[in-house]
Amino acid sequence: MFQFLLFAVISHFIFVSSAHASLIITEILADPPAGLAGDANGDGIGSTSQDEFIEFFNDSVMPLDISNWFVNDALATRHVFLGGTILDPYGYLTVFGGGTFPQTVFKQKASTGALSLNNIGDSVQIFNVGASLTEAVDYNSSGNHDQSIVRIPENASGVFVLHSGVPFYEGKLFSPGYGMNTAPMVATPEPNSMSILGLGLVGLNVLRRRKHEKLDIRHSHR
Repeated sequence: MFQFLLFAVISHFIFVSSAHASLIITEILADPPAGLAGDANGDGIGSTSQDEFIEFFNDSVMPLDISNWFVNDALATRHVFLGGTILDPYGYLTVFGGGTFPQTVFKQKASTGALSLNNIGDSVQIFNVGASLTEAVDYNSSGNHDQSIVRIPENASGVFVLHSGVPFYEGKLFSPGYGMNTAPMVATPEPNSMSILGLGLVGLNVLRRRKHEKLDIRHSHR
């Protein structure tokens, strides 16, 4: 618990601004661990440049067409989303610096050939197809710890902390395409258990709502 609180303190030095768009940044890996431990893109090769990534999340009940939206860092445009990129409701998409994997709606390579994220501080910005800024995340040296920074909770009000400090991730250093909003695969319940399951889900939603209401989150809006 102390470790998590310490990482939460670090997060206060990360500025997040949102224009209430449903596409948000949920994880940034600027400093991949050395060797295969840092093989975030899963291509079997550890690369401090190609395994850099930015994870995006559609925090909406509707599909989101982000074709030709683009992502900048503090210096330049680093990625333009492929045409036909439609992100499912509550779906994740990860953009890696590079690698040898097939590009899909859920996993893409930086269209410019690299993300070139600065470990000790940078800005990541999302622009829609009309070139309007929808979100910006500015981080400092929190990006220089051989792991990603991740947004908790994963919505527009969340703050960024070091990945290994979040109990949900069990000490892992990054988790592209997988987060706390990922729906687990569950078996279809038997008919006679449906009413019990329904009551349980209602209770769980109430608890989650109360938990979020108690969170003290500092968030800046433009």
